[in-house]
Amino acid sequence: MPGKRLFGTAGIRGRYNTEITPTLAVQVANALSKGTQNGRATTGMDCRQGAPPIKAALESGLLSHNWTIRDLHITPTPVLAYGTRQRRYHYGLMVTASHNPPEYIGIKVFNSEGMEIPEQEEDIIQRRIEDKEFPLSSWNVRGSITRDPSTENSYVKDLVEHTTATHEMSLRVLVDCSNGPVTSTISKILSETAHRFVLLNSHADGSFPGRLPEPTLVNLSQTAASVKQLGLDLGLAFDGDGDRLAIIDEKGRLVDVHTVAATYIKHRLRETGKRDVVASVDSSKALRDVVERHGGKLLLSRLGKTFVTVKDQGALIGSEPWKIVDANWGFWEDGIFAAAKILQWLSTAHMTSSEFFAEVPQYPHVRTSFRLNSREEGASKLERIVDELGKAAYDTVRIDGVKMLFDEKTWLLVRVSGTEYKLRIYAESDTQQKLNRLVSRAVRAGELGGG
Repeated sequence: MPGKRLFGTAGIRGRYNTEITPTLAVQVANALSKGTQNGRATTGMDCRQGAPPIKAALESGLLSHNWTIRDLHITPTPVLAYGTRQRRYHYGLMVTASHNPPEYIGIKVFNSEGMEIPEQEEDIIQRRIEDKEFPLSSWNVRGSITRDPSTENSYVKDLVEHTTATHEMSLRVLVDCSNGPVTSTISKILSETAHRFVLLNSHADGSFPGRLPEPTLVNLSQTAASVKQLGLDLGLAFDGDGDRLAIIDEKGRLVDVHTVAATYIKHRLRETGKRDVVASVDSSKALRDVVERHGGKLLLSRLGKTFVTVKDQGALIGSEPWKIVDANWGFWEDGIFAAAKILQWLSTAHMTSSEFFAEVPQYPHVRTSFRLNSREEGASKLERIVDELGKAAYDTVRIDGVKMLFDEKTWLLVRVSGTEYKLRIYAESDTQQKLNRLVSRAVRAGELGGG
């Protein structure tokens, strides 16, 4: 472990029983517990097959230090973050690999504000594990664990109060739950807001028989076709734990993730007036256009860490593709809350969903990934791309990977994934032809193979 960072872009993530094991989970719990006897934590998990032993190991470590645990069992990540803040517990521990393939598992750690712990605290946890700096408690421990069925209902109640003030019409919605934990929560919310809905991939199954959990165009082809075939107003598609959201319009077309984010930002700024917004470094210029049009300022952030900048800078919204943080709701990424707000606005818009999302600027862009054997290989390929293309850039941003800006509307970002062995390339331009040429140059420079 020395020399290799345990925490990535979004918590600890890796393949179950090779990179992420119950032994590691016990060590994480012991490292968290050190110095805080009789602490309190909320625990939960997604539906992955490796989640129960990892969650049990975390709870075992906490119990050995006299901790009190409220167990949410199978739950969306946003509900766990909400519950941790609601009870002001020391930590919330969510066992999930979010959008990653079925063989992956992970651990996300939230603080008492419902926000993922900062990097400095992640580094302390890693150092304690490396140094085995977690002496155990004496024999007379009194830790306890209680199943908590009430947090989901509190979450639903509060969310509905935040989003139902201006509903005017009942929408017909397809919800693709990705065989994950969102089924119960989103069903209660849609029932409370009087929308009619059809569920797809709604039973919990960690092998993801319906589709892979990442809500991409390839994975959502059948979902998109179903929205059109059933004549529904739109489709909502979640990832494996409910923090990511994808949207399909009434024509069965996947709405671009940047368009969803820009639309959310536009309507929230209409509600609140001039406010600053945080966007991840891979976000479209469309977001900057919308924010500046409403008198605000767009601040850039690393992927997976927009909530930190939102809190530190007093911003209203944090956005990275598929994920929204709304400070008026909480400092966690919440696809369920974002979906409810979009339904609220669409229900009063008196237009189709395709018309609704067409109101924000859109630019041609590419998001693609290439498999790696190691992150070290990715770093080498990244530098080759930067050496080849960087000479023509008028500016370079190294917040997260390397983003090269070539003109006002043309940029390319290359970065090594923080959750998988992949090199990711994102690019945008004002014409598809210019965009294609730029990406092709990057692929050749990095000698990249299959995606």
